[in-house]
Amino acid sequence: MALWVAEAFQAAGLSVHLVVRDEKLRGLGLPLIVEPPSEGHYPLRGVLAGLETLGQGEAALFCPCDLPFLTEASVRRMADTVAPAVAFDGERVHPLFVSLGRGALGALREHIAGHGSAMGFVEGAKRVSVPVGELRNVNRVGDL
Repeated sequence: MALWVAEAFQAAGLSVHLVVRDEKLRGLGLPLIVEPPSEGHYPLRGVLAGLETLGQGEAALFCPCDLPFLTEASVRRMADTVAPAVAFDGERVHPLFVSLGRGALGALREHIAGHGSAMGFVEGAKRVSVPVGELRNVNRVGDL
């Protein structure tokens, strides 16, 4: 699944790093950013770990690996939009397919400390149109 998303990013001309909680995916051949250990699953911690690797003035595009239907065109549209930007299919915002700059680091730390939701964090971000179906999450084989 991670490779499907990575291929869409690479086809759009982007370099790809995987933000992971452990190093089980090292065999995929992509650079890893290992999220610091923490209790429970909280996806914004991975976004925080990725943002912390950026230099001043840099931005990154984040995407969960459970969106295998993304296309190069949608990734390119997201990458071409000045951060902060979030994917939107006309009905639903996907808060984890998001472009953020390093300048969001302080606000994200505060949001995480307050246990805020991913949706709450991207409320004011520009919405980037992504075709219906590309934001469909696949969490089980049956979802395909």
